[in-house]
Amino acid sequence: MSKLKHYSKELKAAIQIAKKVGKQLVQKQFSNFSVQFKENHSIVSTLDLEAQKMIQSFLKKKFPSHGFLGEESQFKERSNAYWVVDPIDGTTNFVKGLPLFAVSIALVENSVPVVGVVFVPSLNECFYASKGNGAFLNDVKLDAQKFKQINQYILSLSHKSEEEFKFLAENVDVLRKKQYRSRVLGSCTIALCYVACGRMDCLITDAEDVGEWDVAAGLVILREAHCFVLNEFQEKYSFNDSYLFAFNHKKHLFILDKILKYKQK
Repeated sequence: MSKLKHYSKELKAAIQIAKKVGKQLVQKQFSNFSVQFKENHSIVSTLDLEAQKMIQSFLKKKFPSHGFLGEESQFKERSNAYWVVDPIDGTTNFVKGLPLFAVSIALVENSVPVVGVVFVPSLNECFYASKGNGAFLNDVKLDAQKFKQINQYILSLSHKSEEEFKFLAENVDVLRKKQYRSRVLGSCTIALCYVACGRMDCLITDAEDVGEWDVAAGLVILREAHCFVLNEFQEKYSFNDSYLFAFNHKKHLFILDKILKYKQK
């Protein structure tokens, strides 16, 4: 791991537990576990619950003063600093046997994400960042300013919102002429990291359909990789915003203009 100035203990701990839990999930992916539907029609497995409990216990012992917010509890322990965890982002992928799922852990201070770790165990890829110290993929530093630009782009959509697909349908001709192709990964966390490392160029998501656990870690990684994360008004994205647009080059800003016009109808 590269030498860090701040948040080194928190980052090291988050990487340690993310990798430990992730490797166990790979081993158990095809085991006999149960699945239930939540009120929002998404699914949760017993392995989600076990993984979150394991992460929460580990972080609580390391940092007893920190609060905790997990997708599978959605109860935030009050604190100026709290951990935000999605034990399996991409649960449907996981249950179906697909490799695109991740363990996502972030530390938020005063409503600002300052540490982010996303571990994709099936690919043994660990994305991580801490505020002011850069973003990395398996110790390779990420910098959007150095990405090779080609005239072929990938626009990622989240998998939850019908509004995104309606927007895409209305603008498909314009986007295709400008050489954009769309992808849906089934994991918002991984999609954000793919924008940060240049595998994808931009992501749009209706933030009302995602939780802090879907985006907190990715926000740190994106910003430390010199990417942009804005709301539909071209302002810096925060957790209370209704739309999130992440991109790694300013040439993609025209899509945000089209989103604003679409939402004003």
